[in-house]
Amino acid sequence: MARGVHTEDAAGLAGLVVLGLQVSWHVVRRAASSRVVRRNRAARHVSMFAHAQALTREDGVIYMLGRRLRGEASVIDLHTHSTVSDGTEPPARVVDLAAAAGCTAVALTDHDRLDGLEEAADRAQTIGIRLVPGCELSCVSATGGMHLLVYFVSATSQPLADSLTRLQRARDARNAVMVERLRQLGLPITAEELHAEAGGIGVGRPHMAAVLLRNGAVTSIEEAFDRYLAQGRPGYVDKERLTPPDAIALARASGGVAVLAHPLTLGLSWGGLDVAVRELAALGLGGVEAVYARYSLEERSRLAAVASSAGLATTGGSDFHGAYKPGLEIGLGYGDLAVGEELLLALEDRRTRGGG
Repeated sequence: MARGVHTEDAAGLAGLVVLGLQVSWHVVRRAASSRVVRRNRAARHVSMFAHAQALTREDGVIYMLGRRLRGEASVIDLHTHSTVSDGTEPPARVVDLAAAAGCTAVALTDHDRLDGLEEAADRAQTIGIRLVPGCELSCVSATGGMHLLVYFVSATSQPLADSLTRLQRARDARNAVMVERLRQLGLPITAEELHAEAGGIGVGRPHMAAVLLRNGAVTSIEEAFDRYLAQGRPGYVDKERLTPPDAIALARASGGVAVLAHPLTLGLSWGGLDVAVRELAALGLGGVEAVYARYSLEERSRLAAVASSAGLATTGGSDFHGAYKPGLEIGLGYGDLAVGEELLLALEDRRTRGGG
């Protein structure tokens, strides 16, 4: 073991090799200057990268050296949200931020909506970055909720587009019920304020949290969810969702590839998750989002192993929402995110084989 390198850090670096992540020193330098690396976890990961040369020199992890650590490799971000759903930045601005972070490609994956893809695609073409068009579908599962990212679809992709229109109407009705429930709790919020916060479309719970914060009912977005908006809290109302089989079938019928988003939110044991992923793979799932900003390097590595054992692609992204998720940056996550371009190539290969 290299001197001064923690065992968990070594395991994390090995995980990066397994994942094929392209970790470059320019990413490390950006992470070191980011305000979020002052957080304990992110700071530890940046410290880990500082030891990378010593680790590779003494333990022979040569595979990670060369062009990856010299900054010659590209990074991408396959999970972002805009004002079209529950983000705070317009679609074109999301693309600008991705380019500024050094990404060669970015996916716009708004919740149950495809409305922002045209604006994002126009901006991407103008500035010379690749847009991966997509969305994030809300599904119901045995454990409560499941999200599936769908890639390579457009606003005209059928039958997905028609299904999303129906879900959007159902979400509008649910939002009205939630606002009324919050008002019955004595909280300062109106439908007009909510629509103004969201910009008129894609209203969701983060917008409700922002209104409550601005009106002094809570001190943070997180508090709004913890006290009122999260599942099981007094302001929460469930929404209509697709089943995973229906969502995967819609994705494939529309020319897309479905990927399990942030898998650990399912609340399953590692063994249970392995079984669930295999069952989804049998339905036509194309990949697993292993390289997720909130996950540790060990978790990312284990998720990549789950994906590999099921014969699925591995993807990754920040889950950027702008100001609604403070400190989370496109392409960088919380300071240690580096999603390799080869993961997108593997996803494209899934597409050519019919999405599964």
